[in-house]
Amino acid sequence: MNVFPLRSNLGRIYTAAKKYEEAEVELLAVEAALRVDEETTPRETARIRELLAELYRAWGKPDQAAQWDAE
Repeated sequence: MNVFPLRSNLGRIYTAAKKYEEAEVELLAVEAALRVDEETTPRETARIRELLAELYRAWGKPDQAAQWDAE
């Protein structure tokens, strides 16, 4: 089962609600799952990286945001 749509949306909701720790758990879980899934598309990879960067910017962690922007 592809966890990307459900858990990434949950991460976005948590980010919008300023529940940053919860968002981080969800989004990092998605990123880890996508990293090992042979069917992951470049678009999915780029999108989860964008969501992680957005999370860290909203959370006031620009260095961590930059890591996801840069890779």
